[in-house]
Amino acid sequence: MEWILIILVFVGFVYGVYKLAEYKKRSAGGWLILAVIFNPLLIIIILALMPKLSKRSSGDENFIVKKKKKKKKR
Repeated sequence: MEWILIILVFVGFVYGVYKLAEYKKRSAGGWLILAVIFNPLLIIIILALMPKLSKRSSGDENFIVKKKKKKKKR
């Protein structure tokens, strides 16, 4: 019976890591994996100390390659 409680608390902490990473606009999946591998409470503390990313700096839009305009031949 104790094991069920321990597992539920662990899952709760991992879920907390996921939601905190989403709130901070960080990679929620990556932080979730770190929380499962390492101590979720430690990951929550690390995430809480990190600044929230701005909307502009999160995601793959930083890596979009802009197409060059073709010049018209005369």
